[in-house]
Amino acid sequence: MTERSSRVARTLRLAACALAAGLAFGFAGAVAAIPAYTPPGTGGTPLPPPAKPPPVIARVIATSIDGDELIITIAAGAKSGVGPHWTAQLLRGESEDLLAGVEITIVRVDKAVTVGRAKASAEQLRWHSRVKLSPP
Repeated sequence: MTERSSRVARTLRLAACALAAGLAFGFAGAVAAIPAYTPPGTGGTPLPPPAKPPPVIARVIATSIDGDELIITIAAGAKSGVGPHWTAQLLRGESEDLLAGVEITIVRVDKAVTVGRAKASAEQLRWHSRVKLSPP
C-alpha cells in the first residue's frame, strides 16, 4: 500500500470512530431534532399548515340516468379549487340549507366541471339544482 492510500484509510477509520463515538454519546440525536428545512424569513420556525379552502357553491348543469342513480355534472372544477376528496351536498332551492336524504359521491374532477353520482330523483334535481362542494 502506498503512503497516500494508507493516509486515506487512516482518515476514514478515524472518521468512522468519531461517528460511532458521537452516536454512542447521543450527539447525533441533537442534530436530528433540527428541522430539515425552514423557510427564509420565519426566524427558524416552520410555517403553519395552509388554511382550509372555503366551500364552493355551483349549479348542476347536466344530468343523466344510470340505473337508480343520476350522473350529475356540476359547474365547478379544479380551477375553482375543487379536489377529488371533497364532499358534495345538494342545497334546498336558492337557500344555503342542505336537502336531506340526498347523497352525492364525487366521481371525477375536471378543470371546469365535477362529475358525481347522486342518489336522488330527477324531480328533486329539477327544483334543487345547487350543490355545495366542501373540502375534506
